[in-house]
Amino acid sequence: MVSLIVQTLALLCLVSGALAECRYLTCYIKSDNTKTFSGLLTTFTHKTCSANFLEKMECSRATGRVPSRCTNKMPELTNDYIAKNICSQKSVKDQLLDGKIVKVPIFLSGKADCADPKTTNSW
Repeated sequence: MVSLIVQTLALLCLVSGALAECRYLTCYIKSDNTKTFSGLLTTFTHKTCSANFLEKMECSRATGRVPSRCTNKMPELTNDYIAKNICSQKSVKDQLLDGKIVKVPIFLSGKADCADPKTTNSW
């Protein structure tokens, strides 16, 4: 009987985590520090979820998670990543002079996908 109760509780824990409400965040790697889409070089997304199915993931809560999640999930800026995702952008190509190395400032910004698309990035 005790074993059945333990198994039932374990199953409930697994199911509650699987049914947690989630939101997506879009993080922007940019060449300027504005909260708009200017200077956009590349993007990456992150899924953020409530702790369990009883807890709702409000848009304001997802928005509050943007700075920490974008910072923690930012891809490693390896030479390969930079070549494929940053140097290939027109805004960077326009700065290249005869194949010489050019410093491009990098800024991180983002917003929750549930946020109004007309608003600036949350961070």
